[in-house]
Amino acid sequence: MTSTAISLCSVLALGLGLSLPFVRAVDEVPAAPQSSATASPNQRIGVVNMYTVRKASRWARDQFDQVEKQAMQDKKVLEGLVAEREKLTQRLGLLDPDSRDAQLLDIDYGILQTRLKNQGQLYGALRERSIAEVLVLIRERAQKAVEKIAAERGLDLVLQQSEVPENGSLGERFSLLRGQIVMYAKGELDLSEDVAKLLDAGLGAPTDAAASKDGDAAKKDGETKRD
Repeated sequence: MTSTAISLCSVLALGLGLSLPFVRAVDEVPAAPQSSATASPNQRIGVVNMYTVRKASRWARDQFDQVEKQAMQDKKVLEGLVAEREKLTQRLGLLDPDSRDAQLLDIDYGILQTRLKNQGQLYGALRERSIAEVLVLIRERAQKAVEKIAAERGLDLVLQQSEVPENGSLGERFSLLRGQIVMYAKGELDLSEDVAKLLDAGLGAPTDAAASKDGDAAKKDGETKRD
C-alpha cells in the first residue's frame, strides 16, 4: 500500500470514527541512539596549551635563555677554531708545498679540521639534549600546576592543546601538530596563563640545596663533555 493510500484511509477512518491499528506510517524514522561517549553537562573541563605556557612563563623563558647562552659560548669556541684554520691556510699559501714546514702545517691543518667538525657535532648534540631536558622539566612542573588548579576548581578533565605558530620552523610545527589533542576550545577553558603564573611562583621547584646540587652536577657534566 502506498503512503498516499494509507493517508487517505486514515482520513476516512477518522471521519467514520474507526481506528486502523494495522496502519503504520512508512515515513516514520526511528530516533538516533544516544552516544555513550557524550560528555555529562555537569562535567568540568580545562585546556592547557604548553606552547603558551612556555612563552608566558618568565621562569620557562629563563630556562631556554640559559641553553641559548651556552650555545653562544660554544659558537665562540667554534669561531675561534675557524679563525685558527684560516691562519693556517694563509701560512700554507706562503710556503713551498714540498717543504718540511708545509708538510707539518698540513698535518696541523688536518687535525684542526677534524677537531672543528667533531666539536661542531658535539655542541649540536649537547644543545639538543639541553633543550630536551628543559622541555621535560617544564612539563613536569606544569603537570603539578595543572593538578593544583584542577583540585582547586573541581575540574574533571584537563586536555592539552598545541598552538602552532605561523612563523615557526617546519620541524617545530610538525612536532606541535603531533601533540595536538584539542582542535578547538572556548577561551574561558584555557588554563595556560594560570599554569604559567604558578610556574613563576615556584610551584614544583626543588629546594635550594637540591637545586644547587643538581645545578653543580649538570654544569660539571656539561664541562666534561665539552672538553
